Amino acid sequence: MAGDLASNSLAFGVSNNGGNKLDSFLHIDVDLNDAASREASPWDIAGTVTVTNTATGHEPDYVAGQVASRPRGEYQGFLVVNMSPGAHVADLTGATGM
Repeated sequence: MAGDLASNSLAFGVSNNGGNKLDSFLHIDVDLNDAASREASPWDIAGTVTVTNTATGHEPDYVAGQVASRPRGEYQGFLVVNMSPGAHVADLTGATGM
């Protein structure tokens, strides 16, 4: 991967901001629905992104984190969405703790 985005690129990831090493315990599930033909431009896409923290609670402190302001094992971070040049997000809702 060169880091370049094609005209049909869409990628999801996370950026950890929590002082832990729980990234490998995250599962990202993406369910997208095209509202327009793939031949049309622009695409209208709606979807749901679910990020699940699968940590068991038995991880060592250096993995689960020991930060006084957050419960042990709680993931704090950002959902990262990379889109093709010229794309934009019209509406983004929802966020619950992990």
